[in-house]
Amino acid sequence: MHPTSPPPRSRWETAGVLAFVLMGLGLGIRLVVEQVRRGHVQRQNVWSDVFAPAAEAFVAGGDLYTQDSGFRYPPLAAALMVPFTWLGPLGGSIVWRWLLLLGLGLAVRSCLRAGFPFALTSRERGVFWLLLIPAVIGSANIGQPNTLILGAMLWSSLAVLQARHAAASLGVLTNTTLKVYPLAHGLVLAALRPRLIPWLVLGLGLVAGLPFVLQHPDYVLGQYRALFDLLANEDRTHDVGQTFRAYRDLRLLCKAVGAPITDGTFRLLQAAGGAAIAVLCLWLQRRRVAAPTVLQHALALTICWCLLLGPATERVTYALLGPCLAWPLLQAWRHGGARTAWPWLLCNGLYIADHLVPSLDRKLQEEQPWTRCLLPMTTLLAVGLLLQQAVRDGRRGQGTVE
Repeated sequence: MHPTSPPPRSRWETAGVLAFVLMGLGLGIRLVVEQVRRGHVQRQNVWSDVFAPAAEAFVAGGDLYTQDSGFRYPPLAAALMVPFTWLGPLGGSIVWRWLLLLGLGLAVRSCLRAGFPFALTSRERGVFWLLLIPAVIGSANIGQPNTLILGAMLWSSLAVLQARHAAASLGVLTNTTLKVYPLAHGLVLAALRPRLIPWLVLGLGLVAGLPFVLQHPDYVLGQYRALFDLLANEDRTHDVGQTFRAYRDLRLLCKAVGAPITDGTFRLLQAAGGAAIAVLCLWLQRRRVAAPTVLQHALALTICWCLLLGPATERVTYALLGPCLAWPLLQAWRHGGARTAWPWLLCNGLYIADHLVPSLDRKLQEEQPWTRCLLPMTTLLAVGLLLQQAVRDGRRGQGTVE
């Protein structure tokens, strides 16, 4: 008997993968052209403006967390950026972006190969890649780490599904190093798989302690204190429609519709929302819903929590939402076409429109702050649809895989 050869790749999948690769190459070419024309690559370059100075400050024992630095990450993040500074401003900017996209691309490839959260046809895989591009291109363009964070979250979910707890904890810890609040995803995964807890505890200890090995302990301790003080005292919620620095989260949405919420209420919603996600996923698991479906809900709802209730949600942070909108769209389209997929078509349409359409006139945004709330509104709509689907999955019970 001859081994069965894999099915041929469709033109859709070929086009999707090629477009993703070309996006990365295009971002590199843009930086080279900018360097040639302007003599620098500082414009909208988080690497040159934020990460490279932080890496240099860490080596020199300087302050990482000044008001103007823009650096809001743990000290280990600054230490890990040091090798990129050896490539110079242009080389570091390009390689950093390629690393972000490579991490996401490999994670997506692994998920698609493993059929997580459900098996896709070659054409559907192509559509998924194409939907991913407008989601992440803005974040990758300015060098924000959201694309790598998304890849690590996908990787962690797949690793938990495959009972590879060390690998899952590595993904969670990568996100904790880059931005602390995606640790919420790791906590939900740990609630579903308690065997993950020892790995997370050990890893968090390493993440927190490694900077003390790389620099003088007194310096590192001082930087931790400075970071906590900065985050505790930083408040941009009052900037709605005025300085364009407000985070695009639930607070902005509530204030825009004339129902602002207090900091205490927001923190209460943070705690209650995170706990509710864990309880819902545990309920789905207890109802013997298929593990990939449970992990899909855990990932999607936690990402929505990070965006609506996280401590720092900017426009580019919504790169995380891409797969959460693409998966349900493909699933619904498969079972009924546009007739059943229209709510997710609406979500994806609003999401892509906000990423691709140039910003409105600032004066109009000042007068109508709701115009800056398209992304949180999309996320809130997605939460409703995800919860509705989760309840249906739980009622059906064992073996929920479509």
